Amino acid sequence: MSPRAPLVVTAMLLLGASPARAQMADVWDETFEGIRHLRRSGFDEAGVFQSYHVAIVDLGDPSVSLRTLLDHDEWRGAKETVSGMADRAGAAVAVNGDYWSWGDADPPQGTTAGEGTCYRAHPERSAFAASRDLGRAEIGRFGTWPIPDGPPDDCPEWFWNAVGAGPQFLFDGEARWDASANANDGNMVDINGDTWFGAEAWGWGDGADPNTALGLSADGATLILATCDGRDAGGAGGCRMAHEMVDLMVELGAADALKLDSGGSTTFYYDGAVQNVPSGGVERAVVDALAVFSERVPCDARLGGEPLTIDDASPCFEPSGDAWWTAAVGEGGSCRWTWAWDGAQQDSSGRWSFEVEAAGRYRLEAYLPDVGLSSARAPYALISAGGEERVVVDQDSARGRWLEIGTFVLGAGSARVELYDHTGEPYLGATDPASRKVVFDAVRLTPLDSERGDAGADGGGADAGDGAGGDAGGGDPDSGARPGVDAGAGAAVGGDEGCGCLAAGPRRIRGHLVWLLLVLAARGRSAGR
Repeated sequence: MSPRAPLVVTAMLLLGASPARAQMADVWDETFEGIRHLRRSGFDEAGVFQSYHVAIVDLGDPSVSLRTLLDHDEWRGAKETVSGMADRAGAAVAVNGDYWSWGDADPPQGTTAGEGTCYRAHPERSAFAASRDLGRAEIGRFGTWPIPDGPPDDCPEWFWNAVGAGPQFLFDGEARWDASANANDGNMVDINGDTWFGAEAWGWGDGADPNTALGLSADGATLILATCDGRDAGGAGGCRMAHEMVDLMVELGAADALKLDSGGSTTFYYDGAVQNVPSGGVERAVVDALAVFSERVPCDARLGGEPLTIDDASPCFEPSGDAWWTAAVGEGGSCRWTWAWDGAQQDSSGRWSFEVEAAGRYRLEAYLPDVGLSSARAPYALISAGGEERVVVDQDSARGRWLEIGTFVLGAGSARVELYDHTGEPYLGATDPASRKVVFDAVRLTPLDSERGDAGADGGGADAGDGAGGDAGGGDPDSGARPGVDAGAGAAVGGDEGCGCLAAGPRRIRGHLVWLLLVLAARGRSAGR
């Protein structure tokens, strides 16, 4: 939204250092080349819950590029969510950008450039700008008034992408709650005999709110994009730009930093999902976003003789679809989830990929953090060179713990675990407590050493003798079934393009018979030793 009307002149505020931050939990991941994602959460020294998301971007990495995204790819101000713009562009990271008004056709208010096109150069608004090759990146005020009260000049020639907002609150490592980059240039005015810095002030206080900020290292080689949640969204109390946010920026190496549009507009998009909790309860449509593009770090997960855990923050996990949320709980400190629904085809899914070094029998488990009411019929698929199998899991029965999904015979080579959102459970709305969530966190595969190598490289499937069958609501202890797992009553996992799953049928039955013979033979050899 637009800030309140600026005052004509204000004094520059020099801020003292805030107290050291209370110990919080930091979770890092490096899913994309040249990008480090930080999820920081915990209670501050005043007992207020804080939640931050940060992307630290190496502008010198050859995989990295930037782009200003406009709503609907046009300079018109019709509004669109950050995730909508980022999904369409294929961005790795994106945050909301400039201020705007509630009108139907009000474009970004400050300096804006995208892919070499200068849309607006506003000499009284601070902005971030970068050259095409990212060899030059700056925070400042760009453009001049060529004549009194005339239109602004075009963007500087080196501009390729630029996002405006303001105020700038960090100048050469010094915190100032002041919007005038010109203050550093000695722009002085005389008022009633007193000398003041000329400043573009914004008329607001520095309350604890949801905030979005952008920082830049002194050499211009590192870009820092950060958000903090507030107004009790996700329980978070918000941050102050001139205190908590400036501390964060300095800690992470910023020399200059700029406030972007904030409040209900604050959005942090990363790896296909909005990671923060927007204060309005839903993601707000805005006029532009700053996006970072890069290649995924290659997955190097290998399943050998030791247990293998793959977290949802690993490069080996890939989400698909556009309906994702995150929670600050899980095996690695966070998890993802989406709404379960009863559609005929999947809308969102996740894939954990790995290489199987040797064919054998492996136990598959999933960690299921407590994020509220979860799916009672979450459909998993395990796919390897030896075949594929599906298992339906009652995630809600295992809140806050590992749940064994089954024992499987995997062939050597590429393999993956997949989980889908079309569980057959109706979606009743985000505010309806009966709506269920499908949770995506860590999976763990453990080799069963006594039988590895004897189960047969061509095998594939769950071992019903080890309790892979049973009722989704709970198992009879005498039957060998585990509570929460049902391998026989699968949801409609098959049929979706690219899911790699097979519906039940003669081909599937033949595969089960081959697998059963292999397992029986393996057990016979084991018993004879």
